[in-house]
This record gives sequence, structure tokens and C-alpha cells, in this order.
Amino acid sequence: MEKHFAFMRAYTFNPGSAPRKRISTAKRSPLPSEVSPRRMAAVMGFIAIFGYLSFTWFPKLNWVLTDSVPHYLLIKSDKEIGKGDYVSYHLTNYLDDMKKIWVTKQAACMPGDHLFVQGRNYFCNNEFLGQSKELSLKGQPLEAFIYDGVIPDNRVFLMTDHQDGFDSRYWGLVPLDALKRYEPII
Repeated sequence: MEKHFAFMRAYTFNPGSAPRKRISTAKRSPLPSEVSPRRMAAVMGFIAIFGYLSFTWFPKLNWVLTDSVPHYLLIKSDKEIGKGDYVSYHLTNYLDDMKKIWVTKQAACMPGDHLFVQGRNYFCNNEFLGQSKELSLKGQPLEAFIYDGVIPDNRVFLMTDHQDGFDSRYWGLVPLDALKRYEPII
């Protein structure tokens, strides 16, 4: 009998005494060869689904981590960009050592629309879009983009409804072909 339980023995140490043998009644954890086929199939299924999503859906998702837009999760769309659509753009941020950042905004004024600025107020086809600020949240001076005219082909003016949004009011018109269109999920 002693021979059959030899694999279950453990050594315990008590301070000030010699080690003594103790027989453990705990079960051994299963080895990979002892995993049930059902559990193995479940794990493999999970890996297959996660792998599929990693290459098909995850690259199409856009998580918005700021309050710039009212939606937090958007999915890429191949439809043509129109006024009011959500778009992402790879911006060179002049306020942060010219670092490249992805920004998500709305297309506010499209090619052929008339964009003009009065003071710090922006209008597209005589419709009020918003106002620019003089200072960023960090106290940095913001230079307002000044424009009065028809937006040329392949250019767009991007904005956000958020009062502290960093958008085309500060960095100007953006190439339309550099934008990726997204539709809101959440």
C-alpha cells in the first residue's frame, strides 16, 4: 500500500524540528495528456474564434477614448464619406512635439461647401458650426484656422461638438483621401 501512495508524499518543515513526512490527500492536477477531449475542443474553438476576429473584425474597430465624439465604439465602413460622417485621421499634433496621433471627428464641411470664419466663429454654407478657443486645456495658445471660400476638391473640414475638441478649427482642411469612414456601434 505504501508503494502506491509514494507519489502523494510531501515534506513539511516546522521551525526548530526536523522535516517529517506527510501524506497528502489532494488530487494531482491533470497533465496535458489527461485533458478531456471536450475541454480541448472548447479551448481550440475559443482560439479559432479569437484568431478569426483578430484578423477580420478587430482591425475594423475604432475605440474612441476621449469625449470628442458621443460614440465610444465605431466600425470601419467602405461607404463614401459624407457630411456628418465619423472619420479617423492620422494627425501630426503640433501641440505635442509633432507626434502623430489618430483622431476621430465628424466631417462638417465638404468639397464645394462655402466655409468662412467671423472672429472665432465657423460657418459652413451660412450654418454655424462652432467657435474656436484661444487656449488649450493645458494653457497653450491655439492658433485659429482662418478661411473664407469654397472648400476645394479632395479637402474636408472636420469638427466635433465637444467644447474642448481639437479639430480643423486649429489645423485646417484635411485631404479627403486620407480619411477612414466609421459608423457608430455604441
